[in-house]
Amino acid sequence: MLRENLFLVLGLALVTLIPFQGQAQDDIRGIVIGTGGKAGVYYPTGVAICNAVKNEMNNTIPCVAEPSGGSVDNIDRMRTGKANFAIVQADTLFYAANGYGHFKETGAFPRFRTVLSLYTEVFTILARKDAGIKTFDDLKGKRVNIGNPGSGQHISMELLMKYKGWTNKDFAKAYELTSSQISGALCDNKVDAIAYVIAHPNESMKRAASECETVLVDVMGPAVTKMVEKFPYLERTTIRGGTYPGSNENTRTFGIKANLVSTLDTSPALVFDLVRSLSYDHTDFLFSHPAFKSLSRQNLWPSDEIVPVHFGSAKFYKYR
Repeated sequence: MLRENLFLVLGLALVTLIPFQGQAQDDIRGIVIGTGGKAGVYYPTGVAICNAVKNEMNNTIPCVAEPSGGSVDNIDRMRTGKANFAIVQADTLFYAANGYGHFKETGAFPRFRTVLSLYTEVFTILARKDAGIKTFDDLKGKRVNIGNPGSGQHISMELLMKYKGWTNKDFAKAYELTSSQISGALCDNKVDAIAYVIAHPNESMKRAASECETVLVDVMGPAVTKMVEKFPYLERTTIRGGTYPGSNENTRTFGIKANLVSTLDTSPALVFDLVRSLSYDHTDFLFSHPAFKSLSRQNLWPSDEIVPVHFGSAKFYKYR
């Protein structure tokens, strides 16, 4: 709490020096949001945010949701100035801010700031029913899609495999397919199971579960327990039974919060306008995708658990 208050006080001190009417220099470019594949949830989330901005700002601020390779790609886009906002999994944000894992060579980047908290993305394993996969351990010796490099599922899968002492060699074949390829690969019997980190319900999952017989796989055990206890951005969660055909019972797994993030280089005025637009257009946002239905206005409040809250968001949420 002390850390949060300190960041907000500092944020207020800075934003009071910056006018919140009119466009800052980077507003000329507008809002460019790095999202994900069009078959996932990131892309429609970015589109919904842009629609809110256009509606509430009367098209005075350009806003574009750009498809991308996922969380890692989005981080790289922000660091290189190709996007000034991005949707990023909390674990990827943690690694990028501290220079861990994939970001070890590029180094820590302390300029990231949280703009909004979004939905919880659930680590999901969907398997062909005839593959005989009931638990995560049953994936050994199977053909498994671990996600394309740069995606949230790839990072989460690598972390879990590390805790279990596994490598790609533990699978008969490890594929790195994109989100748009996975449902077809599963039902065409090219893979036995797919890993996906998504908000539920998801259209790709629904399509796969409808086109062939599939089952959701429990992801639990000592390795998962240790992992969730160690990392603050992970939480135990459940996929409700009946969400998809063939999986009538609750499925136990873990989840990771998705966040809309930016950097200190983005003006507080622009961030303020985005957050205000989404708050005022909240009802339309909720109905734009099934994954958003449980998101109250309070659910969107940003957290400084991974990186500090952006000054523009602090201004809107704490000092209105």
